[in-house]
Amino acid sequence: SFMDETRIESTVLYPTAGLSVGMIQDPDWAVLMCRAYNDWFRDRYSRKSARLRGVALLPLQDVAEAVKELRRSVTELGMVAAMLPANSADMGVRKPLGDKEFWPIYAEAQRLNIPLAVHGAPSLGLGTNFLQRTEAVLLEHPLALMIQASSMLMSGMYDEFPTLRVAYLEADTGWMPYLIDRLTGRTREGVNDPIDVLASGRVFLSCQSGERSLRYALDRFGPEVVLYASDYWHETPAEIVEDIEILRSRADLSDDEKRNIFRNNTIRFYELEEAIA
Repeated sequence: SFMDETRIESTVLYPTAGLSVGMIQDPDWAVLMCRAYNDWFRDRYSRKSARLRGVALLPLQDVAEAVKELRRSVTELGMVAAMLPANSADMGVRKPLGDKEFWPIYAEAQRLNIPLAVHGAPSLGLGTNFLQRTEAVLLEHPLALMIQASSMLMSGMYDEFPTLRVAYLEADTGWMPYLIDRLTGRTREGVNDPIDVLASGRVFLSCQSGERSLRYALDRFGPEVVLYASDYWHETPAEIVEDIEILRSRADLSDDEKRNIFRNNTIRFYELEEAIA
């Protein structure tokens, strides 16, 4: 298999169309869709191989049901994380992720010791509608993540849930130092400064192997908060092999930093006892 050929021990699989779950306008339909996806993933992947780990979809349109689905996905289906949609295009979910309406979900994730991953995908509602598709795709992830990270960092959420781990995925690392500089010193009284939250080591970012800003992000936030993500199948196996080699060959990263990005940080974020079950 591709994983064997590339010596990948284990992988955490994210949805594709499911990244748009926040756009569903009917809360009951959102609940059913999330349950169906989570059951399907268990039956199609993780039941067949412990190397294939799942990320639960949650119906944020109904917070009480989202809490139940998070609990069920972890305790019954073996999911290792849950996905939070970064962009709902102001259609289904109409509040930012830092809003207190969603805090019961974060409380349950902290209780279960399960991380949450904020992930974009839809381009609608971000001011990119007049762009060509190529430009919109390039901007949809960082713009959506900046909006949600701003809400979460400024809301006091990270103070309320001091052991909750959150990742902001598929937008590389360069946007976060810029955002932190914009937000630092501007929080309301009683809320920890965003730079202190980043320094706590429980906010994670995914990287592109060749991005020049990766070195700076590691220097700013430490070597334990960057994850490798392949975007398989959107990239071909040959492209992923090349991508892995680019990161392995970087002269500006130490061997320990590369080991952290490829393996150790992933295990720490998902709290995996080992890479292979």
